[in-house]
Amino acid sequence: MSRSKLTKEQELAVLFREPENLLISAAAGSGKTTTLTRRIVSRLINGEIRPSELLVITFTEMAAKDLKVKIQGQLKTARKAASDPELSRRLDLLEAELSLAQISTIHAFCNQILTSYLSSYTDDAGESYLEPGSRIMEETETLRLQDESIEAVLSRLYELLDQETDKSLPPGQMVTGETGPDPAPFVLDGNPISLDSWLSDFRRVSFAYSPDLNDRAFRDALASMLGQLRNLPDYTELVRAAILEMNERAEHFASAGDPWARGYWDLYEESLAPARRTIEKISRSRFFTEELVSSSQKGEKQLVLAVEEMARVISRLEELEGHDESHWDQVVEIGQSMGEVRLPGLPGASSASEKSIMKRALMEDFLYDVMPFLALISGQVRQRGGRDAGYAGDRPAVFTESVGNIRENLKESAGPAARFMETVLLIDREFQRRRFKNNALVFDDLEHGALALLKKDEISREYKNRFREIYVDEYQDTSSIQDAIIRRIGDRNMLMVGDIKQSIYRFRYANPALFARHEADSLLIEAGVTPPPLETHHQGYLALLNRCFRTRPPVIDFINDFFSAFLTKKAGEIEYDESQMLIASEEKWKSLDQERPQSFGVYLDLLTGVRKPASDEETLAAAISGDIKMTPAAREAFAAARIVMELAGQGIAYD
Repeated sequence: MSRSKLTKEQELAVLFREPENLLISAAAGSGKTTTLTRRIVSRLINGEIRPSELLVITFTEMAAKDLKVKIQGQLKTARKAASDPELSRRLDLLEAELSLAQISTIHAFCNQILTSYLSSYTDDAGESYLEPGSRIMEETETLRLQDESIEAVLSRLYELLDQETDKSLPPGQMVTGETGPDPAPFVLDGNPISLDSWLSDFRRVSFAYSPDLNDRAFRDALASMLGQLRNLPDYTELVRAAILEMNERAEHFASAGDPWARGYWDLYEESLAPARRTIEKISRSRFFTEELVSSSQKGEKQLVLAVEEMARVISRLEELEGHDESHWDQVVEIGQSMGEVRLPGLPGASSASEKSIMKRALMEDFLYDVMPFLALISGQVRQRGGRDAGYAGDRPAVFTESVGNIRENLKESAGPAARFMETVLLIDREFQRRRFKNNALVFDDLEHGALALLKKDEISREYKNRFREIYVDEYQDTSSIQDAIIRRIGDRNMLMVGDIKQSIYRFRYANPALFARHEADSLLIEAGVTPPPLETHHQGYLALLNRCFRTRPPVIDFINDFFSAFLTKKAGEIEYDESQMLIASEEKWKSLDQERPQSFGVYLDLLTGVRKPASDEETLAAAISGDIKMTPAAREAFAAARIVMELAGQGIAYD
């Protein structure tokens, strides 16, 4: 692509020269790969960087191969067009040296680090973890070895439980932060406890998962947590910090300035405001004061009592001030002293009488706006269940327990939670010992090994000196440990490109919050404007590539209208605002339509659930109409085929 064909936004990214990080938020179809390739090639040709100084991290091996081919292709094209002998010689040299560029997946890069510095990958005693010629285990072998590790740890802990039951444990034995070669209890927070206490907590958590003495659920939970931890950097320290924080929370919950209780207070205020407004609106309405208050009908009397009781409770609550433990307990006391708040059944939606319509509207306001607040301060909503609990949503009945009770409950749960995490770490150590003994690894060993090596200053310095520029593709699908690895060698020379809207690999522990935080902490720059200096809190600059070349303007307008209606930070972790909206490439479609004028609109087809099972006699036409029981993907494919057939029947070409 010649520079004249680049958009101004793409050109901004290609020509960016500030000695700072650059995050490119690139929407689908915005020419992300073209921009990335063009930037790398232009910097190579201009002599600003050599291939051996490039690190490019891609999400898949196919993407790495594709990027190499495109870079090589552009160098060849430039070589054919070159008339200057010096430029021709430089291009020949660049093409010959291109194999020196590190363009690979993060796992391939980590493997290169581990292979290069294997002798430095040692335990605390200086013994090497692995020998040359190590291998990646197959999935079946990995699962088998992990199960054996879980069995070894749990068997030892169950044996200790039996000894405790038989009173055969040595008296006064303490558990500390020290661990031996065999699986044995330890404490992460550094505060020694008796072995009896440790085992008591362990028994509680194991029985909580396996009350019927079949511990499969417990084993699955341990394995699942281990998988989550292994995708975090420095996870042992993270677990230790979490345990200390849990103990701190149990000690100081709801004290003035307590960060943990603040979230509940925010929820309290957010729920109280609409409840107050709705109760005031209902109480002042003519229908309520003239029709319902004087009614002798049982359901309507019940409705009046509910409104009056909530009005009384809200009035008392608004007399309180502060967000400390005293205020908390006062809220609890008021909630516990309130009478039952129960609404009658809703009038039928088909009822046409004015009174029924007004009563239904009043009750719906109560259910939507008041019931969530009631669920916060009273346990009666959850106890009743049914309709009322449905309107309460996810509001926890947190203001039904005194601060003292909550602290006591937190203290009681802190021990079993700590024992659970310590057991996970025991399994982790046993699993690592077994696979390293066989000179074998799992994939995430590559990441953890590379990170451990890069924490050594001399090794991280070598990579920082080697790579003058670092590119990360599909940054929205980067995991926390992968990000930590990249940042160990980055030094204000990173260009990350991705689109948080396309993050679909959270099940593989991708962490799109990394992208969101980086985006929020970056300074937006625009084409034609000199980038202003960064402030201390900025991680770098932000550029937007939102112009979509794949999709026609009417479809893009529909997409923007559709997602801006509901996609918010609260609902979907991102705000679908101007920074996320797609921009249509009007010029491209205008030129195409001049060649073959056509009219395009947006066809919206909602695929709902299929209740009627298919019979053997149903035809293909019936299948396309959606009557046959199919997977959602198959039904979507049939629906698309039907639409294409209908358009083709109207004479609209589909190409």
